[in-house]
Amino acid sequence: MILQSRKWRLLIRTITLIITSILMLAFAAPASYALQDDTPKLIDRADQLYNKELPLAGRYVYTSSMPDLLHVITTHSIATTYYWIPLPQYDNQLLVRAEGDSFLHAYYRAMDLNMDARPRAGNFFGKITTLTEQADTDKVVKDLANQGVQINKEKAMVLLQGEEPGTYRPMVPVVGLLATFWAVALVGLLRIWRGGRNVKRNA
Repeated sequence: MILQSRKWRLLIRTITLIITSILMLAFAAPASYALQDDTPKLIDRADQLYNKELPLAGRYVYTSSMPDLLHVITTHSIATTYYWIPLPQYDNQLLVRAEGDSFLHAYYRAMDLNMDARPRAGNFFGKITTLTEQADTDKVVKDLANQGVQINKEKAMVLLQGEEPGTYRPMVPVVGLLATFWAVALVGLLRIWRGGRNVKRNA
């Protein structure tokens, strides 16, 4: 009976370790982004996208650039539409992913209020990631290629419009709580395992 109880305690703590480890890995990148400064890094040149010494992936950035609204790709998630907008200033290797219609409506309204109605630069800010990190990579690349816009799938970056570090800050305490559960489960697992070894030696 004691041995069976020990096995169950080992199993419970092992499962707790596995689950908390998976959750901490899933929350690690967002939590790290949440701790960044609220002032975005300005990008205005294509070569900044490929700077290996100062990689941009995972940073909070800002750029003012003319969007290519003639080649906008749409993808769909649960109750959400994403608009993928190329920025020619960056050789089309930087895309803006705007969620919902809010950005496009605001942009077109600003143009309507402009007397000469000429296209103007848009202000984009948010988290920048590699294109390959996104779920709809292949569709975006294929649909843009069909419109004559060539994207290097391995090098292209995506600016997630409006995703500021503050958006992710509520999850930082969650990571701390998960780390506490992980540490408690690990200590408990080691104690049970060592206790079992001591029992075997005494026997």
